[in-house]
Amino acid sequence: VRLNQTVPREDLVFLARHDSDPYNRWQAVQSLATQTLIARTKSDPQDSGTAGVEQLITVLRGLLEDPQLDPALKAQALPPPGEADIAQEIGKNVDPDAIHRARSSLSADVGIRLRDLLRPVAEDHAGAAPFTPDAMSAGKRALSNRALHYYALSGEASASRLDSGRFD
Repeated sequence: VRLNQTVPREDLVFLARHDSDPYNRWQAVQSLATQTLIARTKSDPQDSGTAGVEQLITVLRGLLEDPQLDPALKAQALPPPGEADIAQEIGKNVDPDAIHRARSSLSADVGIRLRDLLRPVAEDHAGAAPFTPDAMSAGKRALSNRALHYYALSGEASASRLDSGRFD
């Protein structure tokens, strides 16, 4: 059984920014990213496929800037849905190469457009403290790694120069 639900983008943006349930916020971000990726997958190769990118970037920026949110939620919300998930949403006449290009370009756009936030997030959560296996520390490490990944996609040279978990 497959449930198809049509939720307007504006409602998804509102849920992603304001819902009190972390799962609902994550799901709204994933739905926005899915819609954006499907639009990019189906767009003309010469077209930049920017449908929905502005809203998605705005939502991700808001999540990263929210000091009340759990770092683990932020880490889980940053990556777009996987290529198999997008293919499943498209359903038929799937072009795996187009999905891969769309996902890669969206990830690069996130890195470029949020680079001003990603470096501080990566630095703040890198953790100079000794390793501890608790959930909060794991969430901070996950967020730091995810932020560093997207910061590296931005093309900033400083992302590749790490010294003991800190940027040069």
